[in-house]
Amino acid sequence: MAREGTVVAALANHRREETVARVLLDVFPALDGDGRVLVAGDRSGRVALALRTRGLSVSAWRRWAGEGGSARPWPPEGPFPMATLRLAHARVATLMALHAVLDRLEPGGRLWVHGAGDEGIRSMRRPMQELMEDVEVVSVRRHCRVLSGRRGDAGLRAPLAAWREVGEISLPGGEAALVRYPGVFARGGLDPASAALIAALPPPAPNSRVLDFACGVGVLGLTQRQAEPTIALDLLDADAVAAAAARENVPGARVFLGDGWRAVPADARYDRIISNPPLHRGKSRDDSMLKALIAETPRRLRPGGALWLVTQRTIPVQRWLKTALGSATLIQESRRFRVWRGGR
Repeated sequence: MAREGTVVAALANHRREETVARVLLDVFPALDGDGRVLVAGDRSGRVALALRTRGLSVSAWRRWAGEGGSARPWPPEGPFPMATLRLAHARVATLMALHAVLDRLEPGGRLWVHGAGDEGIRSMRRPMQELMEDVEVVSVRRHCRVLSGRRGDAGLRAPLAAWREVGEISLPGGEAALVRYPGVFARGGLDPASAALIAALPPPAPNSRVLDFACGVGVLGLTQRQAEPTIALDLLDADAVAAAAARENVPGARVFLGDGWRAVPADARYDRIISNPPLHRGKSRDDSMLKALIAETPRRLRPGGALWLVTQRTIPVQRWLKTALGSATLIQESRRFRVWRGGR
């Protein structure tokens, strides 16, 4: 049933991305200006492919790895005469992306913003009007909308550093100043699931190697470093902005940008792997990253090593851990979360 649910979620996301892309492409002009276009947030890669087929010179910007190309925290250098922007999963991330894309448009350059109705596309008109000229709705179809306008003279928050925030956070090892950016999980703070995992984790062994898988801004890894400063720490996340924050929050750690194990060196082995893994892709539940994490873990653990996870109670982690690692120990549970340990 879990596999069936994951497949259904993947198909639903695929259909959504195909629909949103098609609604944009149906109203996008065949050629404009010098034919260069910045395509932002194109999760399926369909928009970039279609525009290249039409003869345009496309530069793609993806904040998240796994969206058909390399990820980066800010768009490539411009200026571009036109751009497209796909709504992000979080509104704050979309607003930052709007400033980022406009930062790379030439004066008067045109931007098309597209997304589905239940993603918040209707609410984008006002922030666009605050930054742009001649904003209009150019298409409403199949529960999707496309808005378009031209870059105006309004001031923009750019570059990425203009969005940088620093806040104090209380951790078991003491207070820490945490760098965060819009759209990162829990805004860089300590969410309840991570708090549960932190409370259950014993200190790592001296000089051990630890991996924080799906690290966000690096909070879990930071607690491990506080508990034992001698550890060798690796951090992995698919969000280029979160990875940028993690590099600041955990100096000296190796930070890998990618949507899974492929981004981690093939010869890397760990005494401890910790994770509060993402379980949604957009609005749909998606267990694929969690399953991939568990399946590869046996080849990534040193003798005596262990995987520590926190997930919602409804996720069938116990079966997956036993299949991959031979053991699954429930360490802690609450009404919402369970902390598991798996090891050989």
